[in-house]
This record gives sequence, C-alpha cells and structure tokens, in this order.
Amino acid sequence: MTVDHGLTRYKRGPDENGNPGRGCRCFPCRKANNDNETRRKQMIDRGLWQPFVPAGRARDHIRWLSGQGIGWRQAAKLAGVSQGCVNGILYARSKRQPSKRIRRETETAILAVHPGRAFNQLDDLTPVDPTGTRRRAQAMAAVGWSFVIQAARAGVPDLNEALGRDRVQAGTARKIRVLYDELCGRRPVLPAETTRWQRSAVTRTRKLAAARGWAPPGAWDDSPGPHCIDDPAARPVPGSERDRRRDGIVTEEAAELAGHGEHPEMIPARLGVSQRTVNQSLERTRAKNRAQGEAA
Repeated sequence: MTVDHGLTRYKRGPDENGNPGRGCRCFPCRKANNDNETRRKQMIDRGLWQPFVPAGRARDHIRWLSGQGIGWRQAAKLAGVSQGCVNGILYARSKRQPSKRIRRETETAILAVHPGRAFNQLDDLTPVDPTGTRRRAQAMAAVGWSFVIQAARAGVPDLNEALGRDRVQAGTARKIRVLYDELCGRRPVLPAETTRWQRSAVTRTRKLAAARGWAPPGAWDDSPGPHCIDDPAARPVPGSERDRRRDGIVTEEAAELAGHGEHPEMIPARLGVSQRTVNQSLERTRAKNRAQGEAA
C-alpha cells in the first residue's frame, strides 16, 4: 500500500526509499511535521490544546466504511493507523470498554478514508459494495450499451452474474467505472456493415432499461450528495431536473465544440445525442438570452 507523503509517513514510514520500519525524512514530510509542531505550540500557548477527542465519530465512520465494503482492518491500513488502535475503538478488550477518547490526528486520519479515495488502493479481489457498479452498468444500458457489449469492452467475463451478487470485486468495479467515464456521454454508433439484429439490440437495450426504471447517466452525480451514484441511500435526479441538467451540459459542450471548429453535423455524434436535441437546447438558450436582454 502506498502512503502519501505527510505527517503520517513522517512518523510511521515507509522512509523516502520505500523501506518500512522508519519514518520518511523527505522535504514534504519534514515540512508537515514542522507545521504540526508549530500548530501544537500555538494551541498550547492559547490554552486551546486538546490532543484527545471523543472516539464516537471515528467509530461511526469505521462502521459506515464496513457497510461500503471496507473492513476495519483495511480501513486501518488506508488510514495509516495500527489495527490494534482501530480494534480498540470498535471493541472491548479484556475488561476494558471500547476506547472513549483517541488522539485528534488518529480521528483525522480515519475520517479521511472514503470509498472513493480508497477505491484504487484495494486489491482486485477485495469485495466491495455493488451499488455504484450496478448503477453505472444500468445507466450505460439506458443509452443503449448492452451488458454484453459492456462486458466485452471492460474485460469482465460475465457482467450479469457479477451484478447479481451482494458484493462485486474491486477489480470489476474499477473496470466498469473506467468504462462508464468513457461511455456515459455517448450513444452506440454502429458501423454500416453490422447486421440488422446487432442494430436492433441497441433499441432493445434501451427499452429494457426503460421498462425496469434504470436511470440514465444524467440522473447521477459522481460527487457526494443526494444523487451520488455510489451512495446506496441516494436517489436519481427527477426527470424534469435531469432534462434541464442535460440541456445545460449539451448546450455548453456544443458551444465549446463549435468554438473549436467542429463540423455542425459531427457535434451530435460527439455528444451522443440527436441533432434535434442539440438544436432544441441551443434554441432554448438563445430564447432565454433574448428574454434577459429585453428585460434589461
């Protein structure tokens, strides 16, 4: 596991050569330690130094991470704290109760662990929550990318089987995330030599997604919030708001492509929408600008 340079690596390592057992003494790590010492002395001088904080927030966060597929041992590694420390936060040991207080820097390190940040550090076989993976695959299907095509492009043996499980492997989730970033704004464009059956498969995929209520890419966000695609408690953006968001994105990207000299007939293909959608979006924007100009 790679530990970023900073205060944690200064104290616990590995060193600047990647060797475990001693702290790193590179410039960023030394600077982080000096900044921490300066802050600590200033807080002491002001009578505000509180090195310990209640363990409740860290405990709740560790339990939440467990629900996202990151166990407490993995969370300890990602936070750069000992497994004994995290175990003590969660569980009673011998006759002692779970830790009531922990060091502030320990809480900060634990709260900094989030599924999105930790995602690329997980082993390929590590089981993770399937919510984001399932929603991304369904969103791509909503614009016409069948599970068969997705599996072939992502290099996943059986996407249907993977999405039907309570957990998916982190390697599979990463592949689908990369594919989603590539295809979420594009509709399938099949070459002329494809068969009629292959061309109709796109339409069938869209109809299947609509019948099952799968939300398209525009209904989800990648950032934390009520519409976050990875949050099991999140919900897709309602239709009218989704349309407004899509129109805004289409308008902005169409204007940018036109400004770079893109041929007008190629803009819909680049954006994965119809020519009519681009024209309607741009016309609404022009009408809005005219109304604002008249009001001024």
